[in-house]
Amino acid sequence: MRIIKPNPVTSQSFQHGQHATFGAHSMITPNVARSRSAGFLAIIVGLTTLSVGPTATAQVASKLPTPAELLDKMIRDFTPRVPSDVDKSLKEQLEAQKKFAEVQLQFDILSWETFVALCWPTDKASKPLPKISDAGDPAFDHYFTDTDVFPADPNDQAPKPTKPRQNRRLINVLKLAGIDPGDRVLTLISSTGGELRHPEFSQAFKWPIWDQNGFMVRYEILVNDEERNYVWNNGLETLNGQVKFSQAGKVVDFPIGSFGKSPIGAMEVKLAWKVLADSDDASRFLLANAKILGADGKPKTVKAGLVGMHIAHKTETSPQWIWSTFSHVDSLRANALATNPKNGKPLTPLFTNPGNETAPVNVPSATSNFKDGLPPTQVLQLTPIPQATEEVNRKAQSALHAANSVLQYFELLNTQWPTDPKAKPTPGGPGTAPGSITNKSGGNPTPVYLVNPLFETYFQQGNQSASGQEEGNPSDNQRVFGTESCMGCHSSAAVAVAKWKKQTFFGPQLTGDFSWLLQTKAH
Repeated sequence: MRIIKPNPVTSQSFQHGQHATFGAHSMITPNVARSRSAGFLAIIVGLTTLSVGPTATAQVASKLPTPAELLDKMIRDFTPRVPSDVDKSLKEQLEAQKKFAEVQLQFDILSWETFVALCWPTDKASKPLPKISDAGDPAFDHYFTDTDVFPADPNDQAPKPTKPRQNRRLINVLKLAGIDPGDRVLTLISSTGGELRHPEFSQAFKWPIWDQNGFMVRYEILVNDEERNYVWNNGLETLNGQVKFSQAGKVVDFPIGSFGKSPIGAMEVKLAWKVLADSDDASRFLLANAKILGADGKPKTVKAGLVGMHIAHKTETSPQWIWSTFSHVDSLRANALATNPKNGKPLTPLFTNPGNETAPVNVPSATSNFKDGLPPTQVLQLTPIPQATEEVNRKAQSALHAANSVLQYFELLNTQWPTDPKAKPTPGGPGTAPGSITNKSGGNPTPVYLVNPLFETYFQQGNQSASGQEEGNPSDNQRVFGTESCMGCHSSAAVAVAKWKKQTFFGPQLTGDFSWLLQTKAH
């Protein structure tokens, strides 16, 4: 994959009056000091007038940084280094002064810094390139995919992959299709499972979505070195290994990241890719060459553009993980006053048709026999981006525009984190809502709901019975509004604890430590 310099096409999401200058800053001139972080080599950036990166020095309570100062620091901290956590000392001081909006700002800033670091261009030796606008493979390409980590055969004795995209779990299927190890193969039509050749379920346990050109969105799942090594070192890549682990009295507990320290802790990244058509303006996308499989199993080489990213990161302040989600700015709205240089027409959204306002929303074009070429899905986002998060987006997009980076065309939808990590989950059942929903996962997360409409389109049901939002779906007919919670959903993930004949039994809530990969990818 290559990150291509974008043409100076106006984005509908940034304000030109807020451009940042990076002439001597982190996105232009890194120094030669280097350190290992997040599974790829990151550059510790030296600045002429200030220091980039976290410092262990506690903030003086009387001089807590203002939101504007925090946002300015975010721009300076856009580097190839993935942050390990928010500043715990600053977080606690802000909470003590009941500055909860500023605490949320801390997490939104961490989300943007992580997103930029994951997308930072690298050379063939996996080293970050000097500028964010340089052409190179994004850093996330050096993470292993779920198909690398989890084998198809639990008795597989072959050596574990030593580099990403070896397609370990799908190797036999892909060989038949003439696809070699090392190729980017987008077989997932779901953010959690459902290979196109075996579409038992699709996008987050539901169905695919089709863009305005009739192509299904494809997904990838990546893990960093810390999580991959934990899985392999504990034998968790197979169900038999998980049972052995559980019966030895062990508990899944992925590594955590701590502010200013290395390594960064366990991280999972989910990517949503759009197959680009001739009418799409490629300069607005982070691009990749990829192979997709048709319904007949035959491969096709396509140009794909990144349209969404989920980031889950386990840290000291957030043992229930930090959940960040990004979307392309053109996904559901576009500036009709801006022009697509490919056809001279106004920009149009990628996943909704504003000229068809009476079309049913969030309804799949098909519930079986999935294939490209079906009518597009009219996608709607039920929960808007908070205004404070939009302010963070404008600041980040403005700086990335000034740096001529294609990342200017992305926006953070929100960041979810635990406000009380010690709080236990609230069980469901009659009379337990809203607590059984707002604290389903434990940790009292904020916001309560977080979905990306390109990943969890069909979870956005709105008014419904409380049962659908509670752990185990107990009988509870109380009417509530609900979409879905990243933390709440992932709290239900479990680890295998026993096997009998051909049946596998999984543990209760929380035993998978918020990762569905152990339950859905292991065999």
